[in-house]
Amino acid sequence: GDCDTGQCNGATGQCVQCFPEGQEPQFSDVVHKTNHLAIGEGGTPGFALDVDQDPATCAPLNNCQDGLDNAIGGLLDQVGQFVDVNAELGKALEEGSIMLLMESVGANTTGQDFTINIYLGEAAVDKETCDWQSETCEYLVDPSSFDLDQCTPIIFFDNATITDGHLSAGGPEAIFSVTIPLDSGLVLTANAYMARIEGTVQLEGETITAITDAIIGGAVHKQELIDTCLALPADTFTDLPISKEMICNLLDMFIVADIDIDGDGMLDSASIGIALEAIGATIAGLQPEA
Repeated sequence: GDCDTGQCNGATGQCVQCFPEGQEPQFSDVVHKTNHLAIGEGGTPGFALDVDQDPATCAPLNNCQDGLDNAIGGLLDQVGQFVDVNAELGKALEEGSIMLLMESVGANTTGQDFTINIYLGEAAVDKETCDWQSETCEYLVDPSSFDLDQCTPIIFFDNATITDGHLSAGGPEAIFSVTIPLDSGLVLTANAYMARIEGTVQLEGETITAITDAIIGGAVHKQELIDTCLALPADTFTDLPISKEMICNLLDMFIVADIDIDGDGMLDSASIGIALEAIGATIAGLQPEA
């Protein structure tokens, strides 16, 4: 059978919760909360990485340079007359409907590997008590951020390094979850494969106080993104001046695959580049079960 809340103990046939009451995971003291996210409009410095590690290629072809890949960025021009994706991202961060927490485990500034876990979260206090866009606030981690079969974070980078203030993590096997809000309550979510992050850390002594000028790059499987769009209820599009069918068709028409993520020689995914910044935060525990 299946277990919705944890691992299945094959010997006993019982479901075992990942985090029984009173046994929450021990989170690191080094945590950051994203306070800026923006999808780049092209494969340009500051908004994209060389996702396929091929300096001879870049995307989109009419707006890229230096091997930088951000094919999905070209979509922003096409949908801009209907929805401002980056404005919606900014609104979601301000309102707290998107809260990404970056937990660093074993963080160091000496170039040694450490792990960054990525969690969905919610503020433990209201914005009037602590401004989550500018202050160090407390957050609760959404249990859905964990793989309930393994009881480990779903999204993580286990090869993060900081050298001379430069943060680097990820690679061919890493995955990052991309959130594309089209309107309040209407969000496209997809995995970005071959995910990498590059950025600058701000330090006070050996303490990482913030992450700035960071870029997350990866490749979103085109069909997965279209399938996500098609699976959304039609009535969630009612506040947009465009129908669900038109949005899904625009994704199909204007997203040009430029990355082969499964190595079969066929381009199946579109590169994406996201600018990111994050400030200090504290994890108070897990969100209680609904």
